Amino acid sequence: MCFDSGSMQKRFIPIMHALGIKKHLLMMVFFISMLCYGEIIQFSAAEQECFILTNSTSVVEWKSLNTTNLIRVVHRNAYDWRLPTLTGDKISFLNASPLEFLPSELKTYTKIFVVAHANILKPWSTLVDADIGLNVLPNAFAATGESGFKFYKSSNTAKVYINGEQTTHTLINQSFIVELSLDEPSNLNNVFIGGSPATTYWNRSWDGYIYEILFVEEELT
Repeated sequence: MCFDSGSMQKRFIPIMHALGIKKHLLMMVFFISMLCYGEIIQFSAAEQECFILTNSTSVVEWKSLNTTNLIRVVHRNAYDWRLPTLTGDKISFLNASPLEFLPSELKTYTKIFVVAHANILKPWSTLVDADIGLNVLPNAFAATGESGFKFYKSSNTAKVYINGEQTTHTLINQSFIVELSLDEPSNLNNVFIGGSPATTYWNRSWDGYIYEILFVEEELT
């Protein structure tokens, strides 16, 4: 039997809030999803041995927990780019280079899960830059008439879930789980985490933290 990952998130969110746990219980969701999907590639900021760092906190590479995959900074020594910062069990991307898979990475995925924290977000702050282009912008930009911020996705073939609800509204100054579900598999080497790889003048780096990332490969049949 297969379970909908969005509905499973909704079951565990109250438990997470009650226990004051912002991450790691997320894996309970994916234990069940493993019955229905391919390989899961997990990145956890709580595991410092998975990082290659400079100056003890600046992230150069981030290795997955359960596979040989790794993601690395797009701009390491380029002018006007900073490195992401590891602080405890989370990574800050503010004004920093995003992370990417190696160009040779040929695996495909259909879902991305991110345990993230949002500060008071600047316009166009980017959590994931991929085929879906998941940016954050003031609701006024999207002509919703609502206050605060919401996610904007450039693809109409992707679904966005926030804490198990299919919505684009973000939670400011708190942690949440984002699920990105694609109708068609996409290559891992098209994914950028924590910002956009284009010029720093775009200022699209994620204004907040990332705790964990999981990539779910194409569904098993």
